[in-house]
Formats: sequence, structure tokens, C-alpha cells
Amino acid sequence: MARRSWPIAVNPVSGAVTYDAELSTTLLPVSVNHQTNAVAWTGGATTDKWPVSVTLAGELSYSGSTIAAPPAITWAAAYWASDPLWTAPADGAAVASWRDFSGNALDAAQGTSGKRPVYVAANANLNGQASISFVKANSNSLVTPSFAVSQPLSVVLIASDMPGSVAGDRLVSGITAVSVQVWAASTGFSFFAGSVITQTVTMGVGTGRLVTAVFNGTNSKTSVESTLNTGVSLGTNTIAGGVTLGARGDDLLFGDAKIAFVGIYSGDVTGDGNWSAFRSWASSSYGVAVP
Repeated sequence: MARRSWPIAVNPVSGAVTYDAELSTTLLPVSVNHQTNAVAWTGGATTDKWPVSVTLAGELSYSGSTIAAPPAITWAAAYWASDPLWTAPADGAAVASWRDFSGNALDAAQGTSGKRPVYVAANANLNGQASISFVKANSNSLVTPSFAVSQPLSVVLIASDMPGSVAGDRLVSGITAVSVQVWAASTGFSFFAGSVITQTVTMGVGTGRLVTAVFNGTNSKTSVESTLNTGVSLGTNTIAGGVTLGARGDDLLFGDAKIAFVGIYSGDVTGDGNWSAFRSWASSSYGVAVP
């Protein structure tokens, strides 16, 4: 829990709190009832952020990180560590279930307590934002309910602390053996949908990265940080049966990573009208390089 004093005006009779104009009312609630701590939100799609209570002295208490929501993209499934509609565990506590940010109710979960990843409230390698820490040695993973996405499809990942390995640290994978996979190799990031290509990049434990793959047969494309590869052949595998985060779908290969965001998109996400805004959001929010 973080605490910070905000410039606010307080009505002591009704208990309503009004934020001064210098604060963005599209990112902050405009009123709070001091009696119940209920938050009145405004601004439509930009309502899902910020504080949960205000003290009578006018000092604002809030949980989670100060980050705007990502630009609206219609994900087939998505997982955001700063999702305000997800009740995140305490910093350092195990994550039993991660809410599907897309609204499609495909929450990723782990029923075995010893295999659950850990919530990191402030990841210094991602601009101090929240992430989920997957540890290969602990066989951490989260698994979604069954769903399917045919090619073309896209996988978008914002994460840090991915050292990679010769065997490949699995980051995002379909459930079945004929699904798509993204993993951190020792020499870069690998993408697989029947055929594999590795986009070479210097691996580092602390580096935060935006990793994107558009799986579209012989016309696939991948990007890591600011480098975009187009016209690559990745095969024709799809997503069938759902997705595993932090491991391969057969639960045999795992990965080290601190994941802040994962998005699964039906189609070529780089053609989405909000993709440019999403890239800008990723850069400003997480400090990652973008293509």
C-alpha cells in the first residue's frame, strides 16, 4: 500500500472529495464517500484505475501502481498485472488466479499451490510497475480455460528478467503440441507454430522488453524491442485448448520471467487501429523500446 498527499478539496459535510483541475480526472476518481470509502468513477472506458480510499485528512491511499489502462484493443484473452478489476495478492504472495483483462472470463489459474508464481507490486526493471514472477526452478505456470484462436493470430508480451536458456524458457504457449509458442532462448527470443525462428538479441536478466509475434504462416512477423522482422515463416499451428503462461502447454518446460502483460489477439494486432497507441503506452508506462 502506497500513500501520497494529493491536492484535493474536501467537503466535510457530505464527505465528498473533489480533485483539483491539475490532476487528470480521466485517470482519477472525482469523488469518494468518506463514510463508506465507495469510489464514484467517471470517464467511461478510462474508469478502471487508482485509489480505493481517502482519509478524512485528505491523504490518498491507493493500491496498485500509478498507470493508465492500455488503449482499447479487442483481445481474445489478456492478462495485465496492474488490472484494477483484479484483486491482486499482497506483494510477494502467490498468484492462484490472474483475471482475464479482455473480459472474456478466461482467467489463468494454478491449482497446485507449490507451482504458483508470485506477485511483484513494483518491478524496478519495468518502471516500477507490477508484474508476475515466474520461476523455472519452481515449475511456475498459470493455465487458462479452453479457448481457440486460428491464424492469423498475435501474441503480445511485456516482461523483464528473462535470461533465456539453451532449452528455451517458455513464456507463452498453447496447451496442445500443435500450438504456438514464444520462449526466451540463450541468444534471443524464439517463435514457433510448427517452424521456429529466433530473433537474435542480447539477453539480460534485468531488461524490460516488448515482444510481439504475428503468426500468419509464411507471412508471419516478429518484433523484439525496436527491431521488426517481416515475411518470416513460422508454420500454421494455432491456439487450441487454451494458453499456458510461464511454461509449455505440456507442463514440461518452464521459464524465468516477470510478466506485466500478455495479450492474445485474433488477427494481426499491428493492423489494429489502437496498436500505435498501445506501443506508445508500453513505452511510457514500462520504459520498453518499441518498433
